[in-house]
Parts: sequence; C-alpha cells; structure tokens
Amino acid sequence: MNTSKPNWLVYNYGPRCTLASAASGLKFLGCPGDIDLIKILEDRLDFHPRFGPSALNYISLGGYPPKLDQAIETAGLNANLKVTAKTRFNNSFTSLAPNFI
Repeated sequence: MNTSKPNWLVYNYGPRCTLASAASGLKFLGCPGDIDLIKILEDRLDFHPRFGPSALNYISLGGYPPKLDQAIETAGLNANLKVTAKTRFNNSFTSLAPNFI
C-alpha cells in the first residue's frame, strides 16, 4: 500500500480545512512549495486560530466576491499564478454527483 501523499497536498491542522483545501488546489495548479499559502489565506480572511474563518468569508456582500475567493486569487497572484475562485454552497452530494459521474 502506498501511503505517501502527493507533493501538492497541504497538511490540514486545526480549523484550517478550507484553507488547506484551497492551498492544495493552488499547489496542484502550480504554486511553488516554498510559499506559505495557508499564512497568506489566514492574513486575508477574518481568521481565528481556534475557530477558523468566519462564516462571512464565504458569502458575497454588496456585489463583491466573497473574501475567501479574493484571498484565493491573491494567494495565487503571490505565486505568479492567475486563478479565478468561485465559492458555491452545496447541501447535498446528489447535486454534485453529475460532475463526478
């Protein structure tokens, strides 16, 4: 059994699952490993080390993209990678299933 992780996968610690997922996606797309993507994301969000990002980071207010999307795009730009983020809420697997089947 192969237990090694891919080099683009960012370790999740504490309440950073969203940030670790976003950082992993950015690394998968080509961000270099020497950039602390988690720190960049934490600094751009209303992040609390005990509770994670505020729920307000996930929603769009006043016609602007959510802060999470802006943070992901900024982290990519810091690594010379232009990405577009679009946060979506999903409450069931069946609505996602057509994308994976």
